This record gives sequence, C-alpha cells and structure tokens, in this order.
Amino acid sequence: MGCKDLEPMEKWVKGEGEGCRPCKIATVGIGRYRKALQEAGLDSVMEPVSKILDSEDVDTIGKVAATMDQIKATATPDLRAVLESIDCDIQKKEECGLCQDVPDAQPAEVNAEG
Repeated sequence: MGCKDLEPMEKWVKGEGEGCRPCKIATVGIGRYRKALQEAGLDSVMEPVSKILDSEDVDTIGKVAATMDQIKATATPDLRAVLESIDCDIQKKEECGLCQDVPDAQPAEVNAEG
C-alpha cells in the first residue's frame, strides 16, 4: 500500500478533516500498533503509550500520536513499513466508525477501570 502524502501522526491528529482523528488513533491505531509490536516480540515498546493513557494529561491522544511517531523512527525497516501501513489505513479512512472497517482492528484499552 502506498501513501505518498503520509503525515507524522502527531501532526495529522491535530489537523482537520473528515471523521474524528483522535477516535481513529484511540480505537484503531493503538490496538494495531500493539499487535504489530507483539508479533515482532517488542511488547515493551508500547509501555510509554500505556503510561500516557494512564495519565490525566489533557493532550493524551496528541502524546500517543507523538509516541507512535517515535516508535516508527526507531523501528527496523520491516517493522517501520508495517507501522506506516497502519498509519496509512488510519489517515485514509474517512468515517469515525473506522474500527469496523480496518482489518485486525482492536479497541485500545483506554481505561482499565471502566
């Protein structure tokens, strides 16, 4: 899958466009990144995302998006390609009901208490 105009997730989530961009990252991005990293044997790489989600920070999704960009920047080329493909899926889908439209989408565990 090619995405010529793929933006860093931190920039993209703050932009305007169709659908709910923070929703797309929360419902699809986090779950798909977690799955890709688990398959690569890198479960611990998602720990910073979990810490952000557990915080009471007002810009939770912005920080998650920035962390996703950092994860991509340090990934092996093969893993980076997988993560960029996930980003492409997220950025190119227009409906906020994205979770049902993206293969292997899994809702993120945003709040363990409820």
